[in-house]
Amino acid sequence: DGQFHVFSGGKFEFRKGQDLVVAAFRQLLAERPDLNPVLVVAWNNPWEATIVTMRESTHVVGLPQPRLSPGVASNNYGFLQLAEWLEANGLPQHAHHEHGRVQQEGKPV
Repeated sequence: DGQFHVFSGGKFEFRKGQDLVVAAFRQLLAERPDLNPVLVVAWNNPWEATIVTMRESTHVVGLPQPRLSPGVASNNYGFLQLAEWLEANGLPQHAHHEHGRVQQEGKPV
């Protein structure tokens, strides 16, 4: 498809380094737009106490908000509104894609 894909997955929190991924990808976009890079993310976290640790970062601003399913009052599955957060941190819409949560065989998502 003519794009250079970079994948990052895992629990969204400061110690996992998603802020460094965003900072490095922002630099890649600036230095090598000819690669047509796309950051593919599968980040989630149902625990707000560890999501807020991302505030310690000097590489990104703000926090992604929970994405609640219709009729669901809690973020039990840890889905986050990552597109808005990535764009607020300098990644244009065409340069990122949310893969979503990967289901393990035999376990509900």
